[in-house]
Amino acid sequence: RVLFALSQYLNAALFNELRDKDGDAYSPQVTYEPDAYSGIFTIEILSSKRPQQIEKRVFDIIDRVKADIETRELGRMRDLSELKRRKMLSDNGEILDRIVDRVIQGASMTDFALDGITREEMVAAAVRYLPSHHHAY
Repeated sequence: RVLFALSQYLNAALFNELRDKDGDAYSPQVTYEPDAYSGIFTIEILSSKRPQQIEKRVFDIIDRVKADIETRELGRMRDLSELKRRKMLSDNGEILDRIVDRVIQGASMTDFALDGITREEMVAAAVRYLPSHHHAY
């Protein structure tokens, strides 16, 4: 639940920083897929800028998320997530997909209400699960 919320928060942070502030043709997307252990974060970014420049910006944003989660943004993210969750549950195809997720994976992303998650839980998860950048890989 906290990792799913963290992926939503990081997705919004990357979108705001890379697309809105930089104005390039970015389409950042962060997804979280739970698995039998903890799950996998995926970050996808399409850009016309040099990959090293984008990578540095992404890790700068990750470092900021590890340092603090903005309360206002967390509330906004919760509201958007709940709206998206309710919209998904009004579509029969989506409902069927979520049932399949529950059968195969044991849970569906729509099962995760984000209203009780705190800033402290999010920062702790960011520190524990998000990568750190120490020069080239």
